[in-house]
Amino acid sequence: MINKVILTGNIKNLKMEEEKINCDIVVQRLSHRADIIPVVADRDILCGIDLNTPVEIRGYVRTRNENKRLVLTVVATQARNCLKGYKNQVLLTGSICKEPQINEKRIAHLIIGTACAYIPCVAWDPVTEYIKDMKPGEFVILAGRLQSRTYHKIVDGAEKAIETYEIAVSMIEEDEDHESNNRANEA
Repeated sequence: MINKVILTGNIKNLKMEEEKINCDIVVQRLSHRADIIPVVADRDILCGIDLNTPVEIRGYVRTRNENKRLVLTVVATQARNCLKGYKNQVLLTGSICKEPQINEKRIAHLIIGTACAYIPCVAWDPVTEYIKDMKPGEFVILAGRLQSRTYHKIVDGAEKAIETYEIAVSMIEEDEDHESNNRANEA
């Protein structure tokens, strides 16, 4: 299975633990809005990195449940300083976990299961056309970008801002190699 992420941006909210570093990477969009993506890394990966200049993080997406919420994190496996620019690329293979939901505005919502994550995804036309006939259990390969967004929810009578993360899908197709590999293993 493929689970690759490349993010380029500025590091903020750095928290050092014994062996790990938790931080956020701020990745600018072309629309000038920023996505703020949580990152965890072994200390030695960020050792020697100048955190005052843009940083390129390479790694994979992981999710976990925390207080009945799905928490998405990028696990950094490599980091380096870079001169400029913002990159936000995700490439995944996995299976569709539940029936994709497509609303009246032709926005599709789906969950992709990988070896280490259940990842919420969102797509717009024309990608929605490819998703509409997909079923749970189908293996897919997708490309896109990680995005963060905030919504408001009433919790215990008070409005609370909730940060959520998803992949904005720019390409999705059936993972035919996965299917043929399964058939070969069954024979």
